[in-house]
Amino acid sequence: MKHGITLFILLFFITKTNAQETALPAGGEATGAGGSMSFSVGQIADQTNLGGGITEAQGVQQPYEISVVTGLSSVGKLHIDMQVFPNPAQNNITLQIKHSSLANFYYTLTDQVGKVISQNKITQSSTAIDVHALAASSYFLSVYADQQLINSFKILKNQ
Repeated sequence: MKHGITLFILLFFITKTNAQETALPAGGEATGAGGSMSFSVGQIADQTNLGGGITEAQGVQQPYEISVVTGLSSVGKLHIDMQVFPNPAQNNITLQIKHSSLANFYYTLTDQVGKVISQNKITQSSTAIDVHALAASSYFLSVYADQQLINSFKILKNQ
């Protein structure tokens, strides 16, 4: 029995198991007064498999993002149903607001640092917003009524 345990321990330490392994173009270990941290930069190759309604992206670094593209907002006792589509966008996005009166409604489109890209009054229930000249990035569309923020949407712009 003693030899069995010794053999098990020996095999345990000899066996190498890797959960994830990849060749990275850069990486290292950063140290400071508060401790140290290992990091990696980039990934040489990845692969996306599609099938059966499921998308599988292989690789070490996986982005995961949640953004709300529709919303139900309330101002006082008013409930305002609005949505923005398509998101991600290439040329135009459409802001749809289901409300009986759009008096004093306007939108602002800003970049990630808060710089205003465009700002206009909303006069119809469906408003087209041109984004084709914008660089591929994330933007924020904010809807206001009487100088009060009603709803904000994160817009993803593709090339």
